[in-house]
Amino acid sequence: MHDEEEGEEVEVIVIEDKDVFLKALRDSINQAVAQGTIAPEDLDEYLPLKQMYAIVEDYIENEPADDDPPFMLEEAYPLMVSDVASAFLGACLSKLAAAGLVETAWDDERQSVIFWKADRRTDD
Repeated sequence: MHDEEEGEEVEVIVIEDKDVFLKALRDSINQAVAQGTIAPEDLDEYLPLKQMYAIVEDYIENEPADDDPPFMLEEAYPLMVSDVASAFLGACLSKLAAAGLVETAWDDERQSVIFWKADRRTDD
């Protein structure tokens, strides 16, 4: 793609099939963040495609139409991956907290949520 204003070439990523793109992205993030421990058929429980696309939409540069697939600037791709990975990791931590495997609380000093391994010992 040629940027008329700057007179230079701009690399873009064209998303020809949204679901294929999102599933491949989610699988890559599962491999990187969770070391592939989540079965592909269970990934929708952590990060549904609709939720992923809501994040990806922020990086789409055009108004997609049937004959005009969405695209993003290649330079924006790492930022988009980071946002999707953060959402995926947050979902993983939430599931662990719901299962009682980690504890969570708000840390006023850090101004963020913190997690730690739950003490699962019993005093029987």
